[in-house]
Amino acid sequence: MTQRHLFFISTLLLVLCVHFTETVADDSLRPLPFNNPSLHVDLGVGLWAWPMPMDYDGDGDHDLLVACPDKPSNGVYLFENTTQDRHQSTPIFEKAVRLGPATQNMQVSYVDGTPRILVPGKEANRDDHTNQFDFKNLTTIYSKTNIHPSPVRGN
Repeated sequence: MTQRHLFFISTLLLVLCVHFTETVADDSLRPLPFNNPSLHVDLGVGLWAWPMPMDYDGDGDHDLLVACPDKPSNGVYLFENTTQDRHQSTPIFEKAVRLGPATQNMQVSYVDGTPRILVPGKEANRDDHTNQFDFKNLTTIYSKTNIHPSPVRGN
């Protein structure tokens, strides 16, 4: 096989791969079903989820916010803690509610006991009246998102 034939075959394979990946619409992607009947609720969101425990609803217990920046599950999800007995060792969470879009590397940081949700170089705004975070309109808190001079895997 000549070098010209190899080039033609590899180009054809590349075109076919690109065509195939473009024909798969994002709407056709579905999460794989899984379940454990002995569980009350599965706390699954997606691959590479970023957990952020906090008292989101102000009722005195820790709820769980989970940011998933990937497809098809992109979003920030609230798992509300509905445990009645504060001394119960295992909390019971409600089914997830999507609160808004997620970005990479979302983290919770506490300042004077108040949670603040941070992404590289930005912060999610919190409404003083509703106590809800706005994940669409972020406030820039630092001029650049990467503090390292060269790219790194985890910023």
